[in-house]
Amino acid sequence: MYFYWIVLTLLIIASGLFSQAQHQDEVVSEFASVDSLSRSLLIYRSAATDYARANPGLSGIPADEALPLPAWYSKPPGVTAYVSGGVAYTYYSGTIPAGLPSALVDLTQAITVGVNHAGILVSPSAGNTGIAIPAVVPDGALVVVVAVN
Repeated sequence: MYFYWIVLTLLIIASGLFSQAQHQDEVVSEFASVDSLSRSLLIYRSAATDYARANPGLSGIPADEALPLPAWYSKPPGVTAYVSGGVAYTYYSGTIPAGLPSALVDLTQAITVGVNHAGILVSPSAGNTGIAIPAVVPDGALVVVVAVN
């Protein structure tokens, strides 16, 4: 009879350890996804900024082939750029993972990173920035703004 209690106790402890390890793996996976997406967005932003600098009179969404992206770069779905008047707006229009805006602010240390709310950039660090976002950028999209002038 005591043997059953010992086995039951060991099973309960093992299942608790397994559950804790599984939760930790999920947290690490979410962090890796946010980190990867934020760095990919910044690479795309740099290419869009270079494109805007080289083509100051152009306005619109540049083709990916026109951007000076590294050969190894694989653009995540939902990442797009819009160039207008010497300003590059790089945005992510998918479902924004929790922590992505803050991760971008941490990487850039800029208030020109935030979410488009009704055509205004709202930064997680500075709140309403007053920076107008073009109508091409979807409402609710995560936006990184760089003026090249």
